[in-house]
This record gives sequence, C-alpha cells and structure tokens, in this order.
Amino acid sequence: MEWASGESTEAAKGGAQADGGARPVPRYKGSVSATGSRVMAPKHNPLNLNSLQLRTLTLLQELAQSTTTSTRDEATGEVRIVNFPHPHGNHFHIGAAIAFSKDANGLRNEAVWKALERKGLARSHYPVALVLTPAGLDYDTRLKNVILVRPDH
Repeated sequence: MEWASGESTEAAKGGAQADGGARPVPRYKGSVSATGSRVMAPKHNPLNLNSLQLRTLTLLQELAQSTTTSTRDEATGEVRIVNFPHPHGNHFHIGAAIAFSKDANGLRNEAVWKALERKGLARSHYPVALVLTPAGLDYDTRLKNVILVRPDH
C-alpha cells in the first residue's frame, strides 16, 4: 500500500516515521468521484438490521406475495399479513417455497415486529397482523435465495 506521504507499506510498518512524526495516512486507490472525493460502495444493510430481523423480513416479504396470507392496499402499496404459517417438523411452507423453522424465530416475536416498525419497514398489530410498508417490501435482505428453498418439481 502506498501512503499519502509517499512511503511504502514496509517503511510505515515500523510505526512512527524516522523523524518522529505520526504514522502516515493511507491514500485510497478506490473509486473517485468527479469532484475528487472517494466514493463508497452502497451499504448492503443500510438500516443495520440484525440477523434475526433480516431473516424475519425475508419471510415476511415472501408471505406478502401470497394472496392466501396477505392483502395488498393498492392505494398505499402496503401489504397486511394476517395468516402466518405453522411449522410441521423442521420446516413450513410459504407459497411455493419451503423455509426451515430455525429461520422463523422472529415471525411471532413482538420485539422483532417493533424493531421493523421503528425502522419504517412495517407497522405492528401484534399478535394479529403485521403491515409491510413499501420500504419493507423493497428492502434487499440478500437472504431470499439463502433461507427459502424452492423444490425442483
């Protein structure tokens, strides 16, 4: 790595510079905007949801796709989920997908519902219903293909 002072990484490994100065500041070689400032990649989880909240939101998004578990308000774009699946064995069915029970701990957890509500992704009517907002429906959890299994047949 090259440092802002022009030193190489090997020279900077010794800690302070030979002249007693502080450790040099790294020069970033990533993307740079037209104004010359460093551009950061978009954050994958901008609301800092924890793993339980991410898994629960993924399952809620899948439940929102089914007319047997939810109703859509066309005027607001929100989806009200009222029919939550019951596990049998170590899994349960959500539409055409299968999810493992271990990934569904938050579906009936009031604290998770309230956390999603605080972040603007849902409105809790615990334990009866949960309303996913458009932000909750569009939030990319990156878990859809990880925790939902779609049978080949």
